[in-house]
Amino acid sequence: MLSRRAISLTLAAAAVLAAGGCDRDVIIDPQRTDTVEPVASASVAPIDGPVAFHVHLDNGQRLIMNDANSTGCPAMSGRIVLGANRIVSLTAFLPQCATSDNGSPGNGRHGVYRTSADIPAGRTTTTAPTPLGEATLFTQPYYECTNSCKHYTEPVAVIALSSPGDNGVRALVVVGDRGAVDQAALTTLIHDQLTP
Repeated sequence: MLSRRAISLTLAAAAVLAAGGCDRDVIIDPQRTDTVEPVASASVAPIDGPVAFHVHLDNGQRLIMNDANSTGCPAMSGRIVLGANRIVSLTAFLPQCATSDNGSPGNGRHGVYRTSADIPAGRTTTTAPTPLGEATLFTQPYYECTNSCKHYTEPVAVIALSSPGDNGVRALVVVGDRGAVDQAALTTLIHDQLTP
């Protein structure tokens, strides 16, 4: 006999397949990430909401979308799991979101970049075209501390959206969490895997 959870997951999977007609792995509840397998073949997952775009998932990758924060900060967040310990986060912020911690990201705070103007002075930036708009790329120091501290260098892309929504969101921020990917890999991802 199937458990209620197994029945719920089966029904949810059937609803996703019926709605989209393709094999995609979009998880809304981050608490269930352990129950959903990565995609077996390449697929495209649409993202709706404050920023509308598509994520092209390669074999073995999955997309996890978080519920919207009630304050709108962030307005949208999710992550692409590229493989073991390789995660790229996706976030979008409304104009009223505070940017006071951008100079020292750490302990779960990766910066609030509403536009490229929120990048702290002194960061070396480059630009690159993407299907969603021009990206400003840079790296930032990041730390995580509990009993001891670990330090990382994270690549960040702030993509100025060519077609922003009516809600005030002007950029999509993509971060290689804890330096899980380097800047070259992040640049390739934002060019090849994110489309309108």
